[in-house]
Amino acid sequence: MSGLTGMLAQAQMLQTLSIRNLAIIESLEIDFQVGLNVLTGETGAGKSIVIDAVNLILGARAGADIVRSHSSRATVDALFDLSDSPHTVLALREQGFEVANSQLLVSREVAAEGKGVARIDGRVVTVGQLRDLGEGLVDLHGQHDHQALLTISRHLGILDEWGGVDHVAGISSYADQFRAVVSLCAERDAILSDSRERERLLDLYTFQAKEIRSAAPLPNEDAEITQELT
Repeated sequence: MSGLTGMLAQAQMLQTLSIRNLAIIESLEIDFQVGLNVLTGETGAGKSIVIDAVNLILGARAGADIVRSHSSRATVDALFDLSDSPHTVLALREQGFEVANSQLLVSREVAAEGKGVARIDGRVVTVGQLRDLGEGLVDLHGQHDHQALLTISRHLGILDEWGGVDHVAGISSYADQFRAVVSLCAERDAILSDSRERERLLDLYTFQAKEIRSAAPLPNEDAEITQELT
């Protein structure tokens, strides 16, 4: 589109988008407001690059060609407000991320030689992890973009979000108890495994001791046998 760029669903979650040395953009920072945010401009003004920057945050593939000419690297930082998305907060905490003040910083960096790094709240993650997280943060609607409602793996999460804070709190409590049960089962299996290993070793050592007693070896007998063989 020459006048408008693609609309960001859930844009109230995306507070700030900071872009450095991406394609033709040297430096750009966008503060999104609650409600509808529209980016306008002539063809070639760079609207689609903003969408490309969001896609990078969502875990899209990136090559060295996206880095601005004569720059060593391109970076994109996005600050999200998760206060209205308890399910996303729960998913992050299950992965070991602490979401302070309901805010989350997601970063992507691509070097001119093609190497890149992705970070969630400063911690290095894989692009796959970034992609999984991105599905719950931003939904790009457009002619060739994915639609969240058509992604079967997201249906349960959407339903949980609709259930509200109390429902998500119940899921969190269940998840804690489930992890406790899994931990206890693993501990039980380890104890049983150790017990079986002790029994196996006891049988082995008993057999070996019996074999030694049956052979009735004498002191220095091994030296005498070696001499005899020689």
